[in-house]
Amino acid sequence: MDNFSVDASQLISRNSEKLAMELVFAEVGSDNGLLPINSLLAELEDLVSAGPSTLPAGFLAGLTSGRQLVDECLEAGTFQPNSLAALRAWVQWLQSIHDAITTEATIPLWIGVGPLSCSVGDGSLPSTPPSEPGESILLNLANDADLLKEFVSESMEHLQNIEAGVLILELNPKDSSTLASIFRAFHTFKGGSGFLNLAPINQLAHELESLLDLLRQEKLQVNVEIISLILDGGDMLKRFITAIDRQLCSNNAPEPIQFETSSLKARIRNSMAGPGEEEFIFQGDGSERVNQQVKSNSGKALHQYASVKVPIEKLDSLVDLVGEMVIAQSLVAQDQQLKSIASSQLTRNLTQLSRITKELQKTAMSLRMVPVRAVFQKMNRVVRDVAAKTGKEVELILSGEETELDRTIVEEISDPLIHMIRNSVDHGIELPNARVATGKNKKGVIHLKAFHRGGNIIIQILDDGAGLCKKRIEEKAITSGLIKPDHNLPDKEIYSLIFAPGFSTAERVTDLSGRGVGMDVVRRNIDKMRGKIEISTLEGKGTTFTISLPLTLAIIDGLIVQVGHHRYIIPTLSIRESFRPEPDQIFTLQEKGEMISVRDQIIPLLRLSDCFGVTTSITNPAEAIVLVVESSNERRCIMVDRLLGKQEVVIKSLGETFQSNDALAGAAILGDGLVGLIVDADALVHLNKRQYAHAA
Repeated sequence: MDNFSVDASQLISRNSEKLAMELVFAEVGSDNGLLPINSLLAELEDLVSAGPSTLPAGFLAGLTSGRQLVDECLEAGTFQPNSLAALRAWVQWLQSIHDAITTEATIPLWIGVGPLSCSVGDGSLPSTPPSEPGESILLNLANDADLLKEFVSESMEHLQNIEAGVLILELNPKDSSTLASIFRAFHTFKGGSGFLNLAPINQLAHELESLLDLLRQEKLQVNVEIISLILDGGDMLKRFITAIDRQLCSNNAPEPIQFETSSLKARIRNSMAGPGEEEFIFQGDGSERVNQQVKSNSGKALHQYASVKVPIEKLDSLVDLVGEMVIAQSLVAQDQQLKSIASSQLTRNLTQLSRITKELQKTAMSLRMVPVRAVFQKMNRVVRDVAAKTGKEVELILSGEETELDRTIVEEISDPLIHMIRNSVDHGIELPNARVATGKNKKGVIHLKAFHRGGNIIIQILDDGAGLCKKRIEEKAITSGLIKPDHNLPDKEIYSLIFAPGFSTAERVTDLSGRGVGMDVVRRNIDKMRGKIEISTLEGKGTTFTISLPLTLAIIDGLIVQVGHHRYIIPTLSIRESFRPEPDQIFTLQEKGEMISVRDQIIPLLRLSDCFGVTTSITNPAEAIVLVVESSNERRCIMVDRLLGKQEVVIKSLGETFQSNDALAGAAILGDGLVGLIVDADALVHLNKRQYAHAA
């Protein structure tokens, strides 16, 4: 091959993998991933048009067809059922091009010019079955907006209960109370959707309700197929609810919502026509289940909790007002004129006011706290699906589901947990035969737990799988240029390399792993929540991921420091220790700047005065205070003039003037009414010298 063919082959391989990844998350009726797909296709077109090509005309024609498919999606604004299916087939064809070029084989032809008549080679792509009458939903937002919002809110709760209940039912098909709770959820779906004229939801919920009714009457027996049907039905209902919610949050005119449900309803009717052939075989007989399953640690029926629904906006406004009141109370208590009044009655009243204010703040903050139960229970489904795809037997044990977190953190932690649980099943837990060969039980165990420690919440994911292979991580990191062959990194830092962007030790790319994007997303999201993640592993024994998070994003526990005439707040979660260095601990390394020796470890020194352009009279580190801060397993010594104290502060967002400064996370009003800037320890640790010299 000539150079152009080599370059083209590499670009085709790289872009086809990225296209496949974008299409994994693409959904009918959504535009998520549409613009990145268009950009990746444009890169291929640019390369082809850059010069004389030795690629055959068949490839160029296929590329033109891909452009037609993407343009049709762009014109529609969202992915449509036929065009999305055709795009996925087209990307599979594109992925086969790389192998054909490298082996100098005949390039397979792409047959078809549009989404309605596409085929690869001789195999045609089946078109989507025609929609049944009434399968399209057009919302009446003018009259029903409030009712639809209530319906969406209740539906999401029902969907969570259905999924959790089905996974319990899978373990205990005779659990009548769980069966009844799932039946009631679908019955409620049917009633609410019928009232709002949401015909497709009403019809699908009716079919599922009929299926559950036969199970309740014991005219059907729970089996693998029925469990999958109920889960698939819940997934389809969730797609409808998500689409409705998206239109409620949009200012655009409502568009028809349409998903193909006829094949799913046909499967449900076939199941109701007679019992399936494959039923569960219980372990009580001394035998194993036929299917790969995921076990919950709780066999209890689903709980219903009494609550009052309050709009999030009102709740956040209340919390903000309470925060302002706490600041105002602090200003009053520290007022010098009041302090000069020698009145025991006034002192008692101020003390009482302070106590009530703190209790009110504590109560207001607790309104934002929700149990992690809902997020944890979602992991049952993740483990079940990934275990089935990979042919593994996995048991998921949950503990600490009652542990409460800030609502915002609970929402943000969901995606990182999904990535890590999938990673544990896919990479950590071995195949049953491999486990038996090493003397382990053929069923792997993943333990997900949450608990409080030191004012923070700790979430741990423990598995008894193969553990991390240090040698493979080192080899991959050296090949990728992340570390040098003669490195001297401790094990802790080597294991943390799995969080590097694009890093993966998978030997081949699948729809579950191999692209090196999952763990990078995990660390980014956890850093954004001011948390940290640590790894401990024993090769052949298992791995433990420990995530430490603040209880809330609205209040932080910070150490107030002074630099010149300015005060800064550094989150105590990031601080490891503080001390005044001795002269023999301070030295300078060529091209690396000032360093401090701390417990036989050489740590770079950053002067906070240089970071923010502050003038200070203390220039000798031996006369200052040094704080050792840590982020992502990296440490820096931060030099400040002096420590002023430790305090819980309410975080306030910064204005546009400071938004470009990555080293600042926000601001807080201190007890004397003046503002203190909150330092982002993670950003500060990762600033290089030239960056922090101009950070202000």
